[in-house]
Amino acid sequence: DFLASGEAAYTLAKYSERGILDETALVPLIKLLESKDKLARANAAYTIGKYAEKGIVNQQAIKILAKLLKDKDYRVRQNASMAIDEYSKQGSTI
Repeated sequence: DFLASGEAAYTLAKYSERGILDETALVPLIKLLESKDKLARANAAYTIGKYAEKGIVNQQAIKILAKLLKDKDYRVRQNASMAIDEYSKQGSTI
């Protein structure tokens, strides 16, 4: 399923970099944070961070991002950390 893939998260990341944001995309992105696919988790965390830069946040995401700080994959940890930083700039706490 495309929406459950790292490719979907990557595509949304590229859109978010161009300022094309859709708040409804946060729900599938949050689900991707718990994917078995490390690329999907990394890309979802990255994209959620980009959304947070623009002030679009979801409190459910921050809890899952915090858990990803212990992920085996360094890219997942790195992107989760970046996203949490963006959330904190928006006033969110873990």
